Amino acid sequence: MARVAVIGGAGYVGIALCAELRRRGHDVAAVTHPNGRFLLEPTGVRVELWDTPERVGVVDVVINLAYPNRGPVHEYPIRNREIRDLIQQLAGDSARVIHLSTQAVFGFALEYPVVLGPVRNRRDYLYIEAKLEIENLLARGIVRSLDVVRLGNVWGPASPTWTAAVADKLLFGETVGVAGEDGYCNGTDVANVVSYLAFLVEASRRDGARYHHLAELADLETYLLRFAAIPSSPD
Repeated sequence: MARVAVIGGAGYVGIALCAELRRRGHDVAAVTHPNGRFLLEPTGVRVELWDTPERVGVVDVVINLAYPNRGPVHEYPIRNREIRDLIQQLAGDSARVIHLSTQAVFGFALEYPVVLGPVRNRRDYLYIEAKLEIENLLARGIVRSLDVVRLGNVWGPASPTWTAAVADKLLFGETVGVAGEDGYCNGTDVANVVSYLAFLVEASRRDGARYHHLAELADLETYLLRFAAIPSSPD
């Protein structure tokens, strides 16, 4: 059994992950803002607020699902550093850190080279810039064991982000896909995400940084699931 802190546990992935980790017998503390408490009640996990991490203490595994997505955009770097500091406080000197990122670090259309390792910060959409920055902040040796998991578009039962958009198009007779045209889908089912993260929690801890790509791509077979140890980090 591991002591696990899930930062951003009240989100779509976080709720499913907290429930699965508790089912597997782990001691789980979800770290969230006050308005997330009621969402986590059905999972039965312990809920602690963002501004009282000392109530959680140092754990065996820290899973970060949080990223800047509200407030003034010019404060996103400040929010990223707050997330980094919270991770450091919960991780102490020896905890494993699992950070959820996105394959959008290679561009929304995957227009940048796909590499299984660090990606340098660049000017891009603010969402992508924030995701790149927090990856690189964590990769600069502030934690001993880091797993960065880059996901595709997570969806599944009750996912408002992706299923609602498709349902809306069907309701109004709009085009969902184009018959006879090739393309790719980088969707990632939430159950697969949760299963893989639970696997990482229970795997043997290793020092250094590793990068994982988890998506269900229709025509990019080598993208399906890859991971490796990457010793270096970008400037």
